[in-house]
Amino acid sequence: VRKVEVPGFVIDFIVKLVRATRPKDASAPDLVKRLVDWGAGPRAGQFLVRAGQAFAAMDGRPSVSLGDIKKAAI
Repeated sequence: VRKVEVPGFVIDFIVKLVRATRPKDASAPDLVKRLVDWGAGPRAGQFLVRAGQAFAAMDGRPSVSLGDIKKAAI
């Protein structure tokens, strides 16, 4: 699983997604700012990468897609 490639644009998406869960971050939506006290930490991003790699490997693909990350985030 760790050998499955994670393209740069997927890493960028993960970083933006994780940061948007932090209420004090400028990119956080108003809903998060109102209802969340603490957002996801760096480890959440690492686990999204690993989950994306696992989904891609199970599908027999050589790299992670945005769809893999979206599926993992749910």
